[in-house]
Amino acid sequence: QLKPSRYDALADLAVAYADTGRMPKALDMWEEAIAKDADNPTWHFRYGKLLSSSGNGAMAAAHLKRAVDLVAESSQGSAVAGATPKPPLWLWQAHYLLGRELGVVPAAIPHWQAYLRLSPRDDPYRPEAERALRDLGQPWVQR
Repeated sequence: QLKPSRYDALADLAVAYADTGRMPKALDMWEEAIAKDADNPTWHFRYGKLLSSSGNGAMAAAHLKRAVDLVAESSQGSAVAGATPKPPLWLWQAHYLLGRELGVVPAAIPHWQAYLRLSPRDDPYRPEAERALRDLGQPWVQR
């Protein structure tokens, strides 16, 4: 039984359930955790990633977009305060998954571009992103 103030334990349980292959239970725990803290970008990313791997693309896209948006909002707030925040290490993965879930549609362009800008140069999925951008009439120019 969890104390209401320890809702972060729900996220820990979600990770543990996912690590042990109990996906339905992991998904349930992520839903509960996010219901308690809807503004946690890392939780939205991890839940979206799990949803994506479970084949629930529409719901995955919604949570991945929320994660990306929360990071952008946080960055804008920090920039106004004069700080230069480092993006979370998972941000490039969120953009990749979101681009993949959205498909070859104009709304995916900024996510494919952000993925290519942030991801390691040797990431094996870069050709997929470059192909998607070419198909969308936005060929990637190495920056």
